[in-house]
Amino acid sequence: TFDWNVGLIVGPSGAGKSSIARQVFGADYHPPMTWGGAGVVPDFIEFIVKDMPKHQVPMRGGLRWLDMQCLTRYKNPFADCNTQQQLEIIDAIAYPKKAKPAMKPGVAFFNLMRNLTATGFYTSEIGVKDVGYIGNAPNQWNGVPEEVLKQYNLAYTDKELKECVSF
Repeated sequence: TFDWNVGLIVGPSGAGKSSIARQVFGADYHPPMTWGGAGVVPDFIEFIVKDMPKHQVPMRGGLRWLDMQCLTRYKNPFADCNTQQQLEIIDAIAYPKKAKPAMKPGVAFFNLMRNLTATGFYTSEIGVKDVGYIGNAPNQWNGVPEEVLKQYNLAYTDKELKECVSF
């Protein structure tokens, strides 16, 4: 085995995974994403790739493919490209049905990144708040609506109304 670390995932600077994830959820996304050293999504992606070896080769290969595309086009690796250049590459691989056949490896990689980014975001505290999930919480059930009971010629008994149904 080998030591799987951020350098193997995104290169020595570690900037790649943040840059790519940042493009999945753009700057105008509400609520704003947190990216710096405490960024949950990049940390989540790193954790999953370390924990699930099946993602290691596709992640490393995809990041290398992305850097090679950027080096060919812009003479810089992806993380060192400006936002416009990054978006040009992302747009070429983000829409599988529109992507050119030569972009197929990039499409597969971006699909993995998109899935990991969305999972990382929506399982974080800010993502859970974004969808309004409140967890397991008691609910008040007001019983079957009166019109439905009438439709099926049913009615609550006095005991059921007293003990089971609260309005």
